[in-house]
Amino acid sequence: MSKKGASPNEMNKFPCKICGVSFDTQKELDVHYATIESQAKSDLSIQDQYERFAQDWRQIHTVVWGIPNVAVAILTGVIVAAYQDPLNGWPRIIVLSVGSILLFALTVELVEKRIFMNAITARMITLEEDNNLKPFRIRKHDIKKELDDYDERMAKRDPNRPPSLDRDIPTRLFRLSHAREGLTYVVFVSAIILTALSYFEFVTFLHYTVSSYFYGIIPIIVISALIAAIRIWAGIKEDRNKNTGSG
Repeated sequence: MSKKGASPNEMNKFPCKICGVSFDTQKELDVHYATIESQAKSDLSIQDQYERFAQDWRQIHTVVWGIPNVAVAILTGVIVAAYQDPLNGWPRIIVLSVGSILLFALTVELVEKRIFMNAITARMITLEEDNNLKPFRIRKHDIKKELDDYDERMAKRDPNRPPSLDRDIPTRLFRLSHAREGLTYVVFVSAIILTALSYFEFVTFLHYTVSSYFYGIIPIIVISALIAAIRIWAGIKEDRNKNTGSG
């Protein structure tokens, strides 16, 4: 017996219990349920996204600390290899120059990784604020707040107890500093040192002539000009893409 007001065609439909859409056959309904289940599995929850960002942050943090180690190893190895007794003249200049190029490349890579980490941090802060998630303690001010709260509780037990961040001189000096900035300078300065050594060896090889000072700096000028031109062109291209997209 059919329901009052329901047509025979409606009675033969197979409705979805989730979204209410009706299908002609049970097979179509099964396919619909399978699609919904597949989408549910593929869609990451907010918590899953947050945990993935946190894991990516930790992995990049490890890479950021590994790059300076490679840079220092390259600097040490290049200097030791370049100043062996049999090596002199052009071979020494080439070894120092190649080492400086590698270190400049590592500097760029380190800066990119730091920018990526900052972008992940910004996204995580957005997820925390929009979804009331528990913060992932990767930011220095978060850690400082934890220690300040702890010191406030401990001060009630022992008023003479010094704060956690004021117990020694190094902590007081560097508690607000960021080590990643120092790591970038280490790699960048290492590249500059090898470039300066390469330039000095070139000038020495040409017996300190006036032309040697000029010829030695030409590669630096050319490379700097190429980098500037590429950056300017990339900026112009990006602006064009933005204007095209907005239009």
